[in-house]
Amino acid sequence: MPSSVPFLPAVPSLLDYLQAVNKLETLARNVPLDSPWTAPNAVELDKLSLHTWELQVRKQKRREQEERERVTERCMVTQKLWHYSWRLSVGGGGEGERRERERERERERERKMTKTYSFKRHAIQDYQRS
Repeated sequence: MPSSVPFLPAVPSLLDYLQAVNKLETLARNVPLDSPWTAPNAVELDKLSLHTWELQVRKQKRREQEERERVTERCMVTQKLWHYSWRLSVGGGGEGERRERERERERERERKMTKTYSFKRHAIQDYQRS
């Protein structure tokens, strides 16, 4: 018995579709209803079919994905494991984030104490001079 649930495409392809629709709507907003030939990019748009535009968008997304992969690969090759682990513990929340907040509070306390001590020391010196 066939399922009554309609087939849904994979989430990434659905997101790609929504991004494409968003780009088309953005293009459409820039085209005047009463005189579309006066749109700022009317000449460029007139040279493209919908199919050609789609191919360009896909090619651009593929280039962006390849660039992200190159950057990630470069980081994976050059980054030391201890550094990666530290970044996860600091930025990943949980225990590392709590420790970092405690360190920041401790540094702030030290700054306040130094200011207070410096103020008291100067006040005593001024008193002794007078």
